[in-house]
Amino acid sequence: MYIHNCFVLFFPFLSFTESDINDLVKYYTSKFQQFTFTPKFHVLYRHIISFLRLTGVGLGRMSEQGGEQLHHRFNVLGAKLEGIKNVQDQPPELKHLVSIMEEHLVSVHPSTWSQSSEE
Repeated sequence: MYIHNCFVLFFPFLSFTESDINDLVKYYTSKFQQFTFTPKFHVLYRHIISFLRLTGVGLGRMSEQGGEQLHHRFNVLGAKLEGIKNVQDQPPELKHLVSIMEEHLVSVHPSTWSQSSEE
């Protein structure tokens, strides 16, 4: 099961994942009859497949790790673009911040490169 990734998921994958989850629940309920489902197990069993179908992506996009990774990426870009200077009438560091955002946008959505270079 790769429900933790942040990539687009396809229907055959979801069918395998749903089957795997159902097999896990059957095993758990047959071997551990005296136990109840934990909240996380309940979410896995009752909600994950519908969530994956609704969003079409793995859970990796919904975790704190994604935000931390993005923060790291902006710090790396900030260091790379540190030499960019503002023009006099702009607030401090605005040109630098805009450059970071533009660089990130082009890296995650390359078709924007041709659009921004035409302006």
